[in-house]
Formats: sequence, structure tokens, C-alpha cells
Amino acid sequence: GDHPGLLSKLAHSFLKHGVSLHTAKINTLGNRAEDTFLISAKAGKKLSKRNANALEKDLLTQFWFMSSMSTNEKRQRKAGV
Repeated sequence: GDHPGLLSKLAHSFLKHGVSLHTAKINTLGNRAEDTFLISAKAGKKLSKRNANALEKDLLTQFWFMSSMSTNEKRQRKAGV
């Protein structure tokens, strides 16, 4: 689903793993986000298997955590509680 800061977290992960973003298609329907990204390593090169696996693990870990939080936890986190 769509969460506040979703695209910011994606951008941070791309930067952390040396990924260049070429095209982004962002689609939000109510509480659902469907986003498609065309990415590469720096200078348009193919991501190494190691970098692709590290990026995948980072994204899955990050977004599993976001989707598993209860609505109340999300409100508290947003409020800084």
C-alpha cells in the first residue's frame, strides 16, 4: 500500500546501493501504490548480481516492516511517539 515517505525511502535505498533511476511511473489508487522503476548501476551499466540482491533485500526488509505495522503504530511513529 501507499505510505507517507514511500518514495523518499525508495530514493534513499537507490542511493545507498549506487542505483541510477532512469524512468519512474508512479500510480496511487486510494491506499494502494503501484510504482514501476527503470534502474541501472552508475553510468547506465547493469547492476551486479550482488548489488541487485542487496537492493532487493533492503527493499523487502524496509517495506515488509512498513506493511506489517498496525495503523496505530503508524500514527504513533508519524507523531514521534
